[in-house]
Amino acid sequence: MKMHQRSFDLFQAGYSFVKAHDSLKVKVSSENRKWLQRTPAMAEKITDHIWTLKELLNFRIPIQ
Repeated sequence: MKMHQRSFDLFQAGYSFVKAHDSLKVKVSSENRKWLQRTPAMAEKITDHIWTLKELLNFRIPIQ
């Protein structure tokens, strides 16, 4: 059961930080681009960029 929970946590983190969602894109007034792709974490202002998978896997959670 513990392995299942950890794999689900990884899936959920990838969904929130790595995968850009079309429904969350916002229109930008720029010559280069029309839309800014966003992840759910960006929409909630948890992060300011789309993470790479490597960045997600190397992130260290602070112990409190």
